Amino acid sequence: MASLLSYPVCIAVTIALLADAFSVALQGKNPSLALSANRLNRDARIAEAISALDSDPRRARSLLSVGIVTSPADARFYSMLGILAEDDGQEKEAVAFYRNALEILPTEIQALTRMLNYSLASQQYREAVDCLEWIARRWPDYWPQVRPALLVIMQDPQARAELAMRFVTSERLRGLLLSALMEKVDGLPLAYSLIMEWRNLPGLDMTSDINALTYRYIWAKQYAAAFALFRLTIGAESAADLVYNGEFESRPSGSPFDWRFEKQAGLSLSLVERPMTRPEGADLPKPERVLSIHFLDTPIVFKNVFQMVRLAPARYRMSIRYSSKSLRGPGPVRAAITCAPERKQLGVIEFASGDSGALTATADFDVPDNRCPMQMIYFFTPDIPASWRNRYAGEMLIDSVRIELLGQS
Repeated sequence: MASLLSYPVCIAVTIALLADAFSVALQGKNPSLALSANRLNRDARIAEAISALDSDPRRARSLLSVGIVTSPADARFYSMLGILAEDDGQEKEAVAFYRNALEILPTEIQALTRMLNYSLASQQYREAVDCLEWIARRWPDYWPQVRPALLVIMQDPQARAELAMRFVTSERLRGLLLSALMEKVDGLPLAYSLIMEWRNLPGLDMTSDINALTYRYIWAKQYAAAFALFRLTIGAESAADLVYNGEFESRPSGSPFDWRFEKQAGLSLSLVERPMTRPEGADLPKPERVLSIHFLDTPIVFKNVFQMVRLAPARYRMSIRYSSKSLRGPGPVRAAITCAPERKQLGVIEFASGDSGALTATADFDVPDNRCPMQMIYFFTPDIPASWRNRYAGEMLIDSVRIELLGQS
């Protein structure tokens, strides 16, 4: 008898489950029918309210008001009621709805973006920083939309300090903040100020951020600012050299003012340590690190080792110390210094083929006083048609690249 009485319950449960499944299946295509099938389907109610926002705001408000009762933990209903109130010019009521939404769910995106706008308009910058942090942490796809808010907040000293403190704790957040500021020229000084503030904090590696800003300055043709940032963020000893890392003592940092080694088929680029001999009775000297350019006996046009420099108008000498092992090809391997970005050639060095011990090749050149705001050093081979007969083989070891000032041109 007890089992017979359970049949109606089972049938009711089955019908409810089928109705719910039917409602979920329809909510994306026909939210009205989905809501009819299941009045507790929150997503269907939201979709139906959205479809009525413009055509029948009164019905939309009714749907949302019922949603607050049937689903009080769904912050979206409060956000949408806030949007309706805002459209009616009822700002205080709208803000109250948004605050209710954020109390339920601090990451509710509609409430966050609307409260961000309200906080900026009312100069409640601390609250604006809260909204920005939640958007950055939870909704990175919305982050590009907040750039105008960042520019406003960065002008207020207290809000800027709060923003810097919140975002410095995470590499991802720092990257989002800096990339948004660097998107356009007007944000570059703001990004610079944050980087200079953060770079000496313990445990932070700001190298990639500094490099990104350096490239953005170059893209904006602010060459003096790019070079000043580079010099301010490297050691004082390195800043005295006209060619940074000219003896290849450190791995390339990724800065345009450091060596760039780009991979290329038919070529092997690496930093290697030259074996040292121990003088009798002396300690073994520190190994020298050199750049190995190893050609793999294939046709190749080589232009993959380069560095930007910034020289004042004057006369200079570029010196490159090198050696070669079985180096051969259809044309000589060379190094040049050019004006950037126009690529006007200023001086060229040609390297000896075959086998050679330590040699030093030099070229004197002048930096003109116009249209040469920055220079590039690069190694290259002639632009020869690709043919199996035009193969390069052998190895060059580059010990050092130096530039010295000779005098005013």
